[in-house]
Amino acid sequence: MSQQSNSPHPLGSRGLGDLPVEIFLCIAKSLSFRDQSKLHQTCKSIYSLLGNGIIEERARLIVHALPPKQEYEQLRWQWDEPDAIAGRHIPTHSIWNDPPEFLDRPREIESFACAIVRGDIETVQDYLCAGVNPNT
Repeated sequence: MSQQSNSPHPLGSRGLGDLPVEIFLCIAKSLSFRDQSKLHQTCKSIYSLLGNGIIEERARLIVHALPPKQEYEQLRWQWDEPDAIAGRHIPTHSIWNDPPEFLDRPREIESFACAIVRGDIETVQDYLCAGVNPNT
């Protein structure tokens, strides 16, 4: 990993880069994915050693995090390739039964929710007095 110098290092001054590659990889495999990813970003030599493993693990996590292709097809998403894998290939576009609805102004309940988030007590009280259902 790092260039070995001819001068002997005192025992306390050796770094992670002074380990043999096999031992370093064994240590890296025992780390969590998050810690491996952080370690992978520390220097070029570690980046090159851990890079492929990090990329493969990210791809594996993405595939398992998303629903299978069949669920996308049930929602009428179209795919560029017939054998596309959910999470690795992005659908081209969706086919909607109805076009999206664009409103000129927010719905009453959306304004009510925004007032709650802002902490605008007077506006919230006005909406409640006007009969807005807070449970919708």
